[in-house]
Amino acid sequence: MKFIEMTSLVKGKGFQVFDSAEYIGGICAEGCSEYSRKQLDELTEFVKRPQIGAKGLVYMKSGADGFMKSSADKFYSQEDLAKWALAMNAKQETLC
Repeated sequence: MKFIEMTSLVKGKGFQVFDSAEYIGGICAEGCSEYSRKQLDELTEFVKRPQIGAKGLVYMKSGADGFMKSSADKFYSQEDLAKWALAMNAKQETLC
């Protein structure tokens, strides 16, 4: 998987984690939109490993019905999340 630069899409919405970051990258995992909370926590710990180098993980799930759910829903609208999905070429039932 390749990281996709998302900085300009996610800054300026009041989410301090992103607003204060120099770089925000995203990846998509097709077929993973039904991951459980435990699986998301394990994935978060994985990306924090020194070999990966991420500081954390904010997810966006694109369901089979087209509805998008994010761990940062408080700051991002469905329209914002649709822009994320478009930038990452995400399909339905994808975890980004």
